[in-house]
Amino acid sequence: MYQSANQRQVLVNVVDDTQRCSFIVPSIVDRSPIIVAISSSGKAPVLARLLREQLEALLPHHLGTMLR
Repeated sequence: MYQSANQRQVLVNVVDDTQRCSFIVPSIVDRSPIIVAISSSGKAPVLARLLREQLEALLPHHLGTMLR
């Protein structure tokens, strides 16, 4: 699938093979209009997820409404 997508210049994300990724999706905490994106460039996805979970617990859900 990677080769086919690459030949057609279509973006592809092979989650378990970062060498075959043309993009990586960051872990996101959305408290609109504040948005925090966390990425380990595919090297440590578990760490990125743990950091996201900690930030989600730290930032109140109503943060966005406080800024409006």
